[in-house]
Order: sequence, then structure tokens, then C-alpha cells
Amino acid sequence: RTKVIRLPVGATQIKVSFKVLAGPIVKKVDRQNPKQPWVREPNGVYPVDVFDFDIGDGVDAVFVVCGTSLHSYVHKAWDFGREQTIPPRSWEWWDGPENDRISLLPNANEIRDRLKIIEDMNAFVRLS
Repeated sequence: RTKVIRLPVGATQIKVSFKVLAGPIVKKVDRQNPKQPWVREPNGVYPVDVFDFDIGDGVDAVFVVCGTSLHSYVHKAWDFGREQTIPPRSWEWWDGPENDRISLLPNANEIRDRLKIIEDMNAFVRLS
């Protein structure tokens, strides 16, 4: 099941985590490792997978949650709104071709361009 959440313009200090229906909050896995093992802190605790965004403007993130209701994890994560000149964040990982990502959010580039126009217009209004 896919859920799209649009943040209001100007949203800041955003934290995203997931809780599975009839299950626990989603814990963190090492998405860079092909086997995607659970991350375990030195004290033995399995941390919650939390995605932080200082500013929500321009963020167009997609998260793919997999597993059972008791053992769910974020298998894939990608910010389509990130400028292509900026390298992926440490939490971004997606196996497979670019078209695979784009098929989930086909109008991501169009949305990013529209948000940039709105951002530019807001900057102009503030200067006036």
C-alpha cells in the first residue's frame, strides 16, 4: 500500500519513522549492506529508523517498507527532490536501475521544478 504525504511549504525539523499496523515501530537496517542486517548499538539496543530533514521544501522522499508485521524494515529509501548535483545521503539506497525509482514517482522532476519556481517567487516577494 502506498501513502503520499505532502508537507506544507516552510516545514522544518521533520522526522519520519514508521509503525506497522499490528506491529512494532520499524527498526533500522544497514541498507548499504546487500543482506540488510539489523543495526545494533553497542548496548544491544536495536534503534528506530528515523529520517531527519532540517527543511522540508524540495524533499520528495520515497520509502519502501518490507518484511512481516513483526519484522518490518525500510528496504529502499530515496529523496527524488534532492538536487542531482548533491550526493545521496547516508540513508538513501536503492538497488536497481534509475527507471525503477522513477516508476514509483514519475512526476518527481516536474514537482521539483514547480517547487523551485515557487521558492524563487517567494524569494522575490521577500526582496520587494
